[in-house]
Amino acid sequence: MNFNSHIRRQAFSVVTALWMFFYCSVVTADERYIIAVNEAYSFNLGASNVRTLFNKIYAPLGIEPVVEFYPSLRGLKLVNEGLLDAESGRTADVGKQYANLIEVSYPIMQHHNGYFCLTVAACETSKTTRYALVSGFEAGKKYCQDNKLNCLTDQSHKLLAKALESGAIDVLIASLNTATKALCTMRNQPVYYKDLKALTVTSYHLIHKKHQDLEAALAASIENLAKSGEITRLLHNASVVVNSECVVEVIELP
Repeated sequence: MNFNSHIRRQAFSVVTALWMFFYCSVVTADERYIIAVNEAYSFNLGASNVRTLFNKIYAPLGIEPVVEFYPSLRGLKLVNEGLLDAESGRTADVGKQYANLIEVSYPIMQHHNGYFCLTVAACETSKTTRYALVSGFEAGKKYCQDNKLNCLTDQSHKLLAKALESGAIDVLIASLNTATKALCTMRNQPVYYKDLKALTVTSYHLIHKKHQDLEAALAASIENLAKSGEITRLLHNASVVVNSECVVEVIELP
């Protein structure tokens, strides 16, 4: 074998090795099962509880999911486009709006939502009050439409909390779980919270249709964890972590 032939073979071997490396890397990345979760849970220990929850849900299926945090609407769209695999939890009405999403039949959680206000008076429903909510909160949008309320939307809880603090809006419509971290930036005054039964919503885990064969097993796993109290425990712990790290005082109204 001459010198040039030896060099060509070495070059071919290097190219082949590089191709195999990148191919294997792509396959490994593609095999990751990614769940989109609302970025409100991205604080340290809260995120840990959420990851633990989905690890437990998917453990019977032999899947170790990766949890990634996104603004509410962006994560939902990425799952619908097939770029991510599942969405942590949405109401049935929201899931039906996306053609590529399949609802896991057993509910994963129930959210209590309400008004966050800087005064007790502002927490009373009024046509002249300026309301705001996160753009992915579809049940909140419907509540605004049904009650003919003036409601602005934005993708960020933090921006909405700043708008509440500055007086640009009067009421933030949200859940205690998702809003508390953003409200922690409001250090100078207490915030009042009024729970609205009309805004209590049930959420279901959503998966992309390419994973439809997982639905029955996921429903059974979620049901087992719900009946054992594990889902409630983990989500409650996530919420407690936020409140314990938070400086703002949230006063719940009757």
